[in-house]
Amino acid sequence: MRSSDIKWKLGAPYGPTAKGDTLSSRSFKREGRSAVTPLIANDGRRPGTEGVALILTNPLGQILTLKELGCKPQIGKCAGMRSIPMETIERRESRAEALWRLVHEELCGLNVELDPAPRGMYWVTPTVAATLYCGRAPALDLPTQGCDEDVTEHRWEDPRAAMTQWLRLGAIDMIRDFLSGIEWIERHACEPVAASLQAHLARAS
Repeated sequence: MRSSDIKWKLGAPYGPTAKGDTLSSRSFKREGRSAVTPLIANDGRRPGTEGVALILTNPLGQILTLKELGCKPQIGKCAGMRSIPMETIERRESRAEALWRLVHEELCGLNVELDPAPRGMYWVTPTVAATLYCGRAPALDLPTQGCDEDVTEHRWEDPRAAMTQWLRLGAIDMIRDFLSGIEWIERHACEPVAASLQAHLARAS
């Protein structure tokens, strides 16, 4: 995918403050497309592993979900889970660059418009945090299958229906906040997933 296929919407508002959790780090305000800025929680923590996540909507209000093929129980992911697109940030890579790579690798073939302002910071585990972004696709097209060996079975679905499935850790919190209109929030913990993942975590420890 060419970088010109992705439109960055400028001047997007940060949105209202949220209740129940704290506002996320001020580093969100400072973030640029090329700067590599550390993610720091309000309590001073820095994640050992950082990632980005994307809620992508279509003109019908559906969100894009996919099926995970890989298994990394230490970050709450097992083969067979469904999820919104997520990607681990590589060393010396900014969040904006990781987000572009996510679109390029997992959503290849789609034209999308991304909001540069993040929606929140989610502590998936005590040492892993993900920054959530939102975007839009102008049509109902789906990514080309087989473009990424780690994911498959992309589909558009109602966000409430997506929340009833076996989701990757953190995904249900992100979708729920999206539906509630919550923006720019730091969640200190994410809702636990099914016992099958807990068994994977126990075996991996």
